[in-house]
Amino acid sequence: MTALAQFYVVYKNNRRFYFPGQALCGHLYLEVVEPLAATKIDVVVRGMAKVRWSEQAGQNRVKYKNMETLVDDTVTVWSKTENTPHLQAGEHSFPFSFNLPAGLPSSFELFGVGVTFIRYWVMATVDLDPTGRVKYKRPFTVIQHIDVNDPVLSIPMRSENDKTLCCLCCKSGPLSLSASIDRTGYCPGDTIRVSALAENLTRRVMTGIRAQLISFTIRKENGSATRAGDGGVRILLSEVMGDPIEVGASDKWENRPMTIPACSPSIEGCSFIRHLHYVQVCVVVARGLNLRVHFPIILGTIPLCETVQHVDQHAMYVDNKAIGVFALPQPMSLPEATFVLPVTCPLVEADATRFTVNIAEDDDDGTMGDLNYCPVVPYSKARPLNR
Repeated sequence: MTALAQFYVVYKNNRRFYFPGQALCGHLYLEVVEPLAATKIDVVVRGMAKVRWSEQAGQNRVKYKNMETLVDDTVTVWSKTENTPHLQAGEHSFPFSFNLPAGLPSSFELFGVGVTFIRYWVMATVDLDPTGRVKYKRPFTVIQHIDVNDPVLSIPMRSENDKTLCCLCCKSGPLSLSASIDRTGYCPGDTIRVSALAENLTRRVMTGIRAQLISFTIRKENGSATRAGDGGVRILLSEVMGDPIEVGASDKWENRPMTIPACSPSIEGCSFIRHLHYVQVCVVVARGLNLRVHFPIILGTIPLCETVQHVDQHAMYVDNKAIGVFALPQPMSLPEATFVLPVTCPLVEADATRFTVNIAEDDDDGTMGDLNYCPVVPYSKARPLNR
């Protein structure tokens, strides 16, 4: 459209992410080189959650999908009148403001396993007279309030497990593992402190103790769990490995650090997407099933503040023996959301993943704007508190 030389959206203070309940403000800028025949100019804020994937069921491939609109609000910033039948040539700046709903879940992108996302964007549209439309689309990130300063998330966790190995039809002595982590809630950039004791009374050398941070995404179709059990997609986020454990020997970790990378926080606010996190501590058994314990944790978005005093608490016990080899403990519940962001909390922006995604939909052919997008997360660069 030659009459429209410039057409773009700028968010106030160049913000890249917003918390639910905040105001999203910005300006729509246009540069018109000659009077433009238009009927109106709208600015729209939209949010959508969507899943689409397939699973093998016998000889058939079954397809699943679900979609939900999270926010959809429109403001008309200019409209045609008898006195202004055209948008005059020159530069135009139209302010806009939207109040984001309080209960929005965090932006989220799951790569490589069908389609799974929670996305938000602003779209500006110029309706041309008599027909036609010009569109500009710009994404932004929503970060759900999850404050790890909540006392519930400062409780340490501990667990234990054991097993015996069979060798030439004879049972060996036990392989045992006890482990703990320093708290329940963390933020990207924090360090998880892992303590563990493994005793190897078997007849085999163990590869060693291993700690992993794992994300676990559950998708549902129309409110029902997927056909393949829990429908979970697991992704390894971080890992620490120990030394081999000889026969009759043991290995002990004291607050072994495992750094949390920039990654998506825990998500529970969507009806058919749950994004959970677990710390798995195991003894790696060569040519056998590993001995594991799992700790459900929360990855939050408001990091620990040095001004907050945390009281030492007894560790919460997670019974990994009762749930089986491959099952996961029940996830932690998110603390009640608050809308006061402590100014002493360090909030450094970081990309949530290594990948970008093109957010163009089927009806976005010809839409202007940078549609390559990656959610951002508040990344804590402060040292963890010593407790």
